[in-house]
Amino acid sequence: MAEFATTESYAVDDRKPPLRMHVFEKEGNAKHDLTGLTNIRFYMRNMADGSTKIAGTTTGNTNPAPATDGILQHAWAAADLDAVGRYHCWFKYDLGTSEDETTTVVEVHVQNAWERFFV
Repeated sequence: MAEFATTESYAVDDRKPPLRMHVFEKEGNAKHDLTGLTNIRFYMRNMADGSTKIAGTTTGNTNPAPATDGILQHAWAAADLDAVGRYHCWFKYDLGTSEDETTTVVEVHVQNAWERFFV
């Protein structure tokens, strides 16, 4: 399975929307069928200093229906986005008899006055 990496941007303490990652097959752009997915773990590491922000939590992780759409989702907790930085984030999960993962980058920034006006 291939990784579909993007960069997502969130303001400090802004926990909506949840982080959603799409998983695609290695060959082509077909969505990976996640039927039978179990044990979804989410990890988050600071890219500047290597410190671990989230170490394999299972809390808040889902595979929204239908499983054939290949989507993984993490609902942010209060402490997840409390510090400005650039973070490497990834899911690990069990699918059948194998373990796999998908990855992305999340940037957490200070919300400026313009953004606050429209929130």
